Amino acid sequence: MIGSLRPSGKIYIEFCTCDEWLARYGPYEGSEAAATVLTDRARELYEKHLHAVEEIPGLELVPSGGSRIRCEGWNEAQFKHRFGGRAFGTFDDVPAEISTLIEGALDRMSYPMATPMMVAQNNADTPLRDMIAPVVVEIQIRADRKVVWVNVDGVCSFRCCQIGELVIVDDSIALLPEQQEVKMDRILSDARNSLQQIKDELA
Repeated sequence: MIGSLRPSGKIYIEFCTCDEWLARYGPYEGSEAAATVLTDRARELYEKHLHAVEEIPGLELVPSGGSRIRCEGWNEAQFKHRFGGRAFGTFDDVPAEISTLIEGALDRMSYPMATPMMVAQNNADTPLRDMIAPVVVEIQIRADRKVVWVNVDGVCSFRCCQIGELVIVDDSIALLPEQQEVKMDRILSDARNSLQQIKDELA
């Protein structure tokens, strides 16, 4: 019955059951100790995605079968449609409106954003590393935004890989001297233009 609706009238959506594939090729992060093993929060997020897809009317969520239970098999599977970073697939025809529902269910959930308070609360599991007064801190981001390195004084002190979503928050206010000059020139230019406009209106 592959390639058509099953007797139940539902569309069968397979989900990947191979941790190695999910951690290495999928949108879920692998542990630092073994990149082929999902982290706890990645597994929790994947389970949320499974429940979200399962709740969509007209779908039947089933585990991968045959050779697709292996990493290579899932990579080579000739699905008609794939969803959620290729972690879900189907051989059935899927209407556009159902595809939109599936992608929407998978996109609306992500890893929780870390805050200083969360870091402090999680110190027991993930100790916070303080580096005082380094001379140079360099942050490198790979072109695909999946890997970030933090180099402290020429030594890589932190690496984060298989990033699902990279969010950069920069609250710095200080500007470089040349940036300050450009900003001041722009302010003066705007002020002169405004003054000239007032003079023209009064003339």
